[in-house]
Amino acid sequence: YIKRIIAYNLCRRLRSHARQHARLASRRQPRRWHVRPIFQDREIYGAWFSLVPVMRESDPDEFFRFFRMTPDCFDWLLQQVEPFITKKSNRKSISAGERLAITLR
Repeated sequence: YIKRIIAYNLCRRLRSHARQHARLASRRQPRRWHVRPIFQDREIYGAWFSLVPVMRESDPDEFFRFFRMTPDCFDWLLQQVEPFITKKSNRKSISAGERLAITLR
């Protein structure tokens, strides 16, 4: 008898939770953007595309201060971890080098 009461109360709670979840889901706003406009221009304004290539070519000391490693060490580390951090997606994703740079910073 007690088990039936517990099961009944549990079913009532689950139904109540499901109704509340459905109500909240219907209120949810649809997404406006797939990628926010401010982040769409990261290839123009982002550090990986504008700052890092300049440091790599003309100022290796600044590159070392920025990443705490030489450009050769960065390339070696990228070669080691690239298969694990590369996303396989149809959309344009963050490159493995940029992911590593973000992680090291």
